[in-house]
Amino acid sequence: MKGHNFLFRRFFLLSLLILFIVSGVFLNSVVFAMEPEKIRISVPHGFSSLPAFYLSENSDLDIETVIHKNKNIVINRLMKKEVEMALLPTNEAMKLYNKGIDIQITNIHTWGVFYILSTDPKIKNWDDLKGKEIYVPERGGPMDIIFSYLAKVRGLNLKNDLNIMRGKPMQISKLMINDMTDTVVLREPFVSQVLLNNKKARIVINLQNEWQKVNNLRLPQASLVVRKDFAQNSPELIKKFEREYARAIDSMLANVDESAEIAKKYMKIALEVSNAGIPRSNLHYRRAIDVKDEINNYIKLMKEYKPEIIGGELANEEIYYKWE
Repeated sequence: MKGHNFLFRRFFLLSLLILFIVSGVFLNSVVFAMEPEKIRISVPHGFSSLPAFYLSENSDLDIETVIHKNKNIVINRLMKKEVEMALLPTNEAMKLYNKGIDIQITNIHTWGVFYILSTDPKIKNWDDLKGKEIYVPERGGPMDIIFSYLAKVRGLNLKNDLNIMRGKPMQISKLMINDMTDTVVLREPFVSQVLLNNKKARIVINLQNEWQKVNNLRLPQASLVVRKDFAQNSPELIKKFEREYARAIDSMLANVDESAEIAKKYMKIALEVSNAGIPRSNLHYRRAIDVKDEINNYIKLMKEYKPEIIGGELANEEIYYKWE
């Protein structure tokens, strides 16, 4: 009888111990699930990054937005899991995926910020560029490729009809502000800086509008990407983030003054530049999987001109974040 009681007590204590362990694991899981997860986003300097900063100021989500100065920094941050999301040129997103970095594109919200400016009143269209000197930055980059492609479509021979000069966007904008060149290709916010500081300067060709006329598709310039492991582990958080991100873009476009203040606070962009440039930045939220035809059309052109700019090949369907 005593042996029976001893065994019963051992069984009871063991059962109690197991219950405590299971309960503890369950409670820890519940507490962990209830804790808000931080979303860290790495972004470049420019208007395309404004939605992330705007959301960090106007959301109950725990969002930390940090600026990267070059692509190597953001690649390093993604690989080391120092950030969960990043804003990248769409070709760079493809390139990272092709290099084996497990990311997915969640949305496209920047549809081109490339413009041709001139202080020469005689220049009004593509034909007027023949025989002219024009500064084009970022040799072999998306802006250079888009300009080269559209110039060719519009009947210009890049070698014979144009004298193409090179420089960094900031250098080129300073040249034009100081009347040291009259025709340039630039992106925002440099476009607004030039227009505000040289009253003779004007936009003569909107390159994204030209792209749409030629292809009947928009120009999906920038992509927001997420680490695949984070997206799989936190699907509801990603969905909530994306919904709020879309609303943030609508809100910031409806409140440009507030958006300009945020651009000044986080990116040191002058208020007058942001007030002029934000409406010109083509910010419209679209789920990437819903606009994959536009993305593929754009990436095919990148590949045609410079395969290495996308990592060699078009990515498969797995690059697009799936909404369930």
